[in-house]
Amino acid sequence: MTALTTTLVLGGSAGIGLGIARALSTRGGRVYTMARSRRELKPVDESIRYLEGDLTDATSVRAVLQTIRHEAGRLDALVCAAGCAPAGPFESVTDELLDQTFQVNVVGPARAIREALASLRQTRGAVLLIGSTLADHPRPGTALYSASKGALDSLTKALAVELGPSGVRVNCLRPSMVRTELMVRGGMSPEHYSDLLDRRGQAYPLRRVGEVSDLIGMALLLLSPESAWTTGSVIDVDGGHSAAGS
Repeated sequence: MTALTTTLVLGGSAGIGLGIARALSTRGGRVYTMARSRRELKPVDESIRYLEGDLTDATSVRAVLQTIRHEAGRLDALVCAAGCAPAGPFESVTDELLDQTFQVNVVGPARAIREALASLRQTRGAVLLIGSTLADHPRPGTALYSASKGALDSLTKALAVELGPSGVRVNCLRPSMVRTELMVRGGMSPEHYSDLLDRRGQAYPLRRVGEVSDLIGMALLLLSPESAWTTGSVIDVDGGHSAAGS
């Protein structure tokens, strides 16, 4: 597979984003990621360039992209893997949680694409959004998260239509339940999460939940020149979850 020259991975300090960033780096790509806390800025992988930035702040996003343009001279791909996953009854949703979920999961990626667009047009680059099968198969307690990921499905298709003439491709990769720390960070206890992984995995045709490594091959394919005629696609990598409706 041909290595990309320069990629910015939002959410590249943990979970799915980190997995994609590492895979791109090991294939010879120049990889940047953005994080806003000192803890997240501590490099997890020395081959990845960590930049301080806040996805919810337009000025901050512009500054990160300016640094990349100055250092690398180009941007070939943008991966939007940052996210938050609040869980709980909808009646307990606060205005603060509502705003945070859509700022991080929808507005942030849309803003980053907008700010990166000039660079991506120059390289006829690719955008990869990380969605979720919960957009089509929501479960109790996931209303905010499911709605925000549904918005990414629509954003993918709309931008693919609009940006296609300039050569920029936009696709969305939708996992089902994947073992990461996201839901624990969203408020679920580690014990509950472990039990949830075991129970949900048995409902999938492949009889297990996903691992980050299960997503890497498709992510790399969608970002690579081998997918040069693929845009506007929303692709499930989910252990058969969507097919079974489980």
